[in-house]
Amino acid sequence: MAQSKGQARLEFRTGTELKNEMQQAADNLGVSLSSFVIQSAVEKARLVNQQANTVKLCDVDRDVFLSLLDSPPAPNDKLVKLLANG
Repeated sequence: MAQSKGQARLEFRTGTELKNEMQQAADNLGVSLSSFVIQSAVEKARLVNQQANTVKLCDVDRDVFLSLLDSPPAPNDKLVKLLANG
């Protein structure tokens, strides 16, 4: 697991049963509880961030988007003027 150059501290409380369950999982992987919790949190954070930054289109919208890429409309007057002044 890659560490950043700076260090930050996270602290949290949890129930005994949940801590024991996480400790058992960490033991099964042969890693410390801290490493297990950090890696699990990082994996989840990356998944959530990836999903939040992914544009999802329904089939109809996808087809419209692709058809516009294949055959873009002619530039309108505002675009022509903007490009001429740019």
